[in-house]
Amino acid sequence: MMSLVNRLIGVNSRFVAEYMIEHLHIPNDGTCSTIGIIGSGAIGSRIAYRLCRAKHNVNVYSPSLTDPDETVRNKIRRRKGIASSNINISMTPEQAVRNATHVILAFDADRVTNINEQLSKEFFQIIPSGARLVSVTEFRAFAPGALDVLIERVRQGQISARLDSHAFDLITIKDPPKELEAVSAAMTVPGCSETMDQAAFVLLANVVLEQSFKSPLPFLIDSSRKNEEITIIGAGIMGLVTAFFLSESGYKVTIIDEHNRPEANNEFNQNEISCRGTTLDGCDARHASITETMPHAVFYRIDSLRKYPLDNGGWRIIHDQFNNRELVWIDRFTELAGYPELVVNLFNRFISNINRCGIKLCDHISQNYPNVVKDTIKNRLIIRVCPSLTSLNTVSSFQTKYHTNEDNLQILSHSQVLEKIPCLVLADEDAAGIEVPGFTINDVKLCHNMIEFLENNPNVKFKWLTQVRSIDNISSSKIIFTSSLNQLDCPLLDNVSLAVQGVLGCWTKLPNVHLIKNGFKIVEKDPIGVINVTPSYNEQYLYVTGCFAFFGQRGVVQSPYLNQLIDLFYST
Repeated sequence: MMSLVNRLIGVNSRFVAEYMIEHLHIPNDGTCSTIGIIGSGAIGSRIAYRLCRAKHNVNVYSPSLTDPDETVRNKIRRRKGIASSNINISMTPEQAVRNATHVILAFDADRVTNINEQLSKEFFQIIPSGARLVSVTEFRAFAPGALDVLIERVRQGQISARLDSHAFDLITIKDPPKELEAVSAAMTVPGCSETMDQAAFVLLANVVLEQSFKSPLPFLIDSSRKNEEITIIGAGIMGLVTAFFLSESGYKVTIIDEHNRPEANNEFNQNEISCRGTTLDGCDARHASITETMPHAVFYRIDSLRKYPLDNGGWRIIHDQFNNRELVWIDRFTELAGYPELVVNLFNRFISNINRCGIKLCDHISQNYPNVVKDTIKNRLIIRVCPSLTSLNTVSSFQTKYHTNEDNLQILSHSQVLEKIPCLVLADEDAAGIEVPGFTINDVKLCHNMIEFLENNPNVKFKWLTQVRSIDNISSSKIIFTSSLNQLDCPLLDNVSLAVQGVLGCWTKLPNVHLIKNGFKIVEKDPIGVINVTPSYNEQYLYVTGCFAFFGQRGVVQSPYLNQLIDLFYST
């Protein structure tokens, strides 16, 4: 948990960087300034990139950039977004500021572990006269006496400085000169508080998640729930699992669905692609893994959809096709592209925790309710097939970030992939794969098991072939929608304050002529991040699935955009 807390400030790097640039007071007359930046974290790297693009001379010092191996240095620079040849890397702090007209101090004091890593008195003495310094670094990162040197130079008018730190730092400055700007303002600029609120909510959700799943989840039946009735609209996988948890916790549950009760022997036309629900419509496939629903470049893709649509019939956000509420949501969501630290360090970590807890919960259900998961779960490892060495390196790095050593990730060579997945065509000789923990689940069978289990529970009642025209006629204290409302203006949503549609998916079913036993993912064909391939439990068929995530007030409807997705899916 502490590792997440330590990353909180990073989510504000975009706003703090803008604040620091503003207070550098760089002339806007086209003059080329020389900027010395100490720190290449989220804030320092943003400032370096921005000022380099503005044609200033930029020198950056950071211990992480001083590795003697140039290959390692270049890799770190690319990761930080400061690989431009116009950004100079200094080997010491003093070298970075020797000829500077402006100085930035933006590094984490927690990373300073000994006195040799602190900024020395000599560092502040070497800053050229007339320079402007802006710092958001805590004073404990300065060596003894170094802060006094800085303040004295400001008092004598040799340099100007803005020191932005917390109040406990500022009160240590005795008799500050009136020319010194000593403030606690960086975290109060517009945007910071909202971003911190979002980050705090994610942290709080993580705490709740970890506490909830600290031990195998027991079902505690509260006597006060015996008379509380809940209605669930939709008997797909979401509705059935929701009913399972609620009924096992003591609630009375009514499940309404407009379809017939599904039969286990229903056959699905393998030449058809379904674009509605993915369970009652017959798609018998799901993957569970630690990084499920976590495309590694989600924030860049969101921004690309907004600004730079793909050529040759790619996807884009078309503003005039959305209502005002949707436009507000789209604009707020795409702003995530502006501070990926929030996504990478908090949201993605939270999603991986949810996935891990979900896998543990599924194991718990398997042990305690074996009939519910009978003949549904297999493939305790999932292969991610990467079409090139570059793709493998990217996927491997991403997977390593969210797995532990105990997860035992395995890189698979070209031949090992072909051994596990017969007759797969890998055109590139560098194509390979990585095996990650997880499992595939045949969820049509899971739904049938769930229905049979719930039908034997006296607290659960099904209403098949029943269409809900108004929720006003439902007397339950709570109503839960778990149905794909396949129309734009569903009257059921008239009095609902918020409705979110999740994922638009398409899939097909093929004969498993090569008797493939392993579930695997093919990485990646934009805008479909991953194609999933899942054998049926009896291994007679393969389910090939892909999706394009979307959110908003709209239901899933037939449209040219949906047809375009299907065409792409076929071509892939």
